[in-house]
Amino acid sequence: MSDRIFYFAYGSNMLSWRLRHPRRCESARKVAVGRLDGFALRFHKLGSDGSGKCDVAAMMEEPTADGPAVALPPAEPCVHGVVYEVGREELLQLDAVEGHGYERREVAVRIEGEARTEVFLPAVLYAARASAIDSGARPYTWYRDLVVAGAREHALDGAYSRRLSIERAIIDPDSERDARERRAIDAIEQWLVAAGRVAGL
Repeated sequence: MSDRIFYFAYGSNMLSWRLRHPRRCESARKVAVGRLDGFALRFHKLGSDGSGKCDVAAMMEEPTADGPAVALPPAEPCVHGVVYEVGREELLQLDAVEGHGYERREVAVRIEGEARTEVFLPAVLYAARASAIDSGARPYTWYRDLVVAGAREHALDGAYSRRLSIERAIIDPDSERDARERRAIDAIEQWLVAAGRVAGL
């Protein structure tokens, strides 16, 4: 068994500097930009800080004992993200960082840019457990902006990135954390502009 595995990042971990933090997956290597069909991005995973975090939600809920499957509200037909190759041991570190409320799942990610053939890669991602979902949860503005910055870094679909940028968000009541994350975002913005990712979506 290989000591490397494909990981599909679709939230704040799309940002390479964030994912490559020593506490996460320092050796992460970008493989491709991809998408997960049949799912929608939601910020309804309740984080330990009380705010909403990213999750991939199936476009159709599973049938329940009370009745048939119910369609989710209209939304984007897929979740865009980045496929990284990471070390299996490092993924154990990421398990610890992601913490309670997420579980690792195996998925087939469609690689974008393949016009004539459909190419899929087997990958793992983190999806919210049902017990950790709160439909009323809202992300902090800095968290939403980290996700948007990750989309810009990897030049994801423009319309998709714009939808991310207008996601309803709230101000973090922890002013010190908010200021710290804002400083990081400002540095990322400067890097994106220098790298040719024009500010403003």
